[in-house]
Amino acid sequence: MARQAKKTDNHIVAEWLIEHRWKESLNSGTKQKMPEFVEDAVMAAVYIVAGTSNGQINISPKLVFKCLMLNEITTELVKTREVGYDMSDRHARRLAQTVRFALNGIKHRIQEYENKISDTEKENTEMERQFIKDYYSGIESNLYSPPVQPIPESIMDLNRQRKYLEYAQAVQAFRTK
Repeated sequence: MARQAKKTDNHIVAEWLIEHRWKESLNSGTKQKMPEFVEDAVMAAVYIVAGTSNGQINISPKLVFKCLMLNEITTELVKTREVGYDMSDRHARRLAQTVRFALNGIKHRIQEYENKISDTEKENTEMERQFIKDYYSGIESNLYSPPVQPIPESIMDLNRQRKYLEYAQAVQAFRTK
C-alpha cells in the first residue's frame, strides 16, 4: 500500500504575502522584494533542508518564493511552478520539504507581528478595509463624504483677477450652501 501524499495548507501565508507584496506596496522597486524575514526564512530553508552540492545550492530560492504563493503545498503542485523542463519526483519532494520548512518560520513571524499590533491599529485597519469595500461597492457609508462640487467659473474668475479676498468669501459662501 502506498503512502498518502503529504499536503500542507498554506492559505494564511500565501494570502499575507500576496497582500503585502502587491496591495500595500507604493513603488515598483518594493514590489520586487519580499519582506526581509521572508527572505531569511527562504534562504535558511534552502541551506538547511535542500543543502548544497559542490558549493552550489540544490534548490533555487526563486522557485521557493514561487511555491510560497500556492494555497497548498504538495509535490504535484510544486512541480507546476518550474517552467522549461520536467522536474523529477525526488527534486519535487525536496522542494516541497524546503517550502514547508520556510513556511514554519514565516508563520511564526507573521503571528509575532500580528500579536504586537494594538487594538487601535486593528480597528483602523478594519475601518479602512470597510471604507474601501463601501466606496467601490457604491454603498452609502459614514466612512466617506460625497465628492465636493467643482467651483463655478464665475468664482474662479475672481481668483484669476487676483481679487483674493472676494474669491475666498465667494468660495466660503458656495461651500456653506
